[in-house]
Amino acid sequence: MTKFLFLLLALTLSAALHAEESVATIAVDGGNTLSFVKNFQTDHPKFVLILMVGSEGMIQIKKTDDGRFTYHSGNFLMRIRDKLASDNDIITIAPDAPSDQSSGYSDSFRDSDRHLSDMRKLIIYIKEQYPQAKVILVGTSRGTISSGVLALKLGHDIDGAIHTSTMTGAIRGAALPLWRLDYSQIAAPQLFIHHHNDNCKFTSFSTIEDKAEKFHIPFIGISGGQGDGGRDPCQAFSNHGFLGVEDNVVLEMKKWIRQLAH
Repeated sequence: MTKFLFLLLALTLSAALHAEESVATIAVDGGNTLSFVKNFQTDHPKFVLILMVGSEGMIQIKKTDDGRFTYHSGNFLMRIRDKLASDNDIITIAPDAPSDQSSGYSDSFRDSDRHLSDMRKLIIYIKEQYPQAKVILVGTSRGTISSGVLALKLGHDIDGAIHTSTMTGAIRGAALPLWRLDYSQIAAPQLFIHHHNDNCKFTSFSTIEDKAEKFHIPFIGISGGQGDGGRDPCQAFSNHGFLGVEDNVVLEMKKWIRQLAH
């Protein structure tokens, strides 16, 4: 009997650590749509995190014949969404590329009026569903073009922005919208998180550390993990994607986010 109760308690605790999940779609400009994966433990969150994934920003949400949804979940932010939403005060929303952007988000699209309009519509949806919640942009790698540029353009429509594995904009042809971005003009509080040994040439640790100091933005350096292991250092399963230290990053994110409630 004691063993049974222990097993039941263990299963209950395990279930409590996993957020529920759903897929929703909203209308955006030009008759197009924007779908997203939502992870949640509550209908009354204090914070809603919009996760802007890296690369081309596509998670490729598809509905199968039996009504289930599939999507890519290897990106760093997709890997940690369940951990972020495992508490009852945070919901995560991970948008896919809009229906008319079959190649995903280009750098120029991330800096476009259309991207801004799409995200405004997503924020309206969030505010209608969760009027009490603070909205926070979270970007990683090329997704930090969105989290940076949108944070500037959205002003007080958002309550914070977290940039992880941030693109420097210092290499020709990559993340040009960030090259001259003045982070000090962003109204919402911001946080940089970066791996000390991020070996991706587009996301130099020292360059982002210098930007954080220049613009007086909190900066957290992460160490350890599983390393690059001979893999592409700019892909998700590397230091660039905080492989093996995801929990450390989630902890730092939650600590910073909850300061915004005061």
